[in-house]
Amino acid sequence: MRLLAEFRSDYGHSFADPRARELVDRLRAQSGLFRRTWDEQAVLEREGGLRRFNHPKDGVLRFAQHTFTPSDRPGYKLVLLTPA
Repeated sequence: MRLLAEFRSDYGHSFADPRARELVDRLRAQSGLFRRTWDEQAVLEREGGLRRFNHPKDGVLRFAQHTFTPSDRPGYKLVLLTPA
């Protein structure tokens, strides 16, 4: 799951933050899928490209993803999705 691998990459910048650890612990406790996927330890940087989401009423929605990281704040990211 690419989204979780991207989240793990972001988590790497904030793993010392107890709030981030609590979030991961809670997700692991509440979701078998999250726990299994998290334990695979896949890590991917966010990349641009096509993103698809399956909306329960509107079906498959497609967006182009653009990610911006300020050079002076590498822990910050702006992820922009535009309709594709």
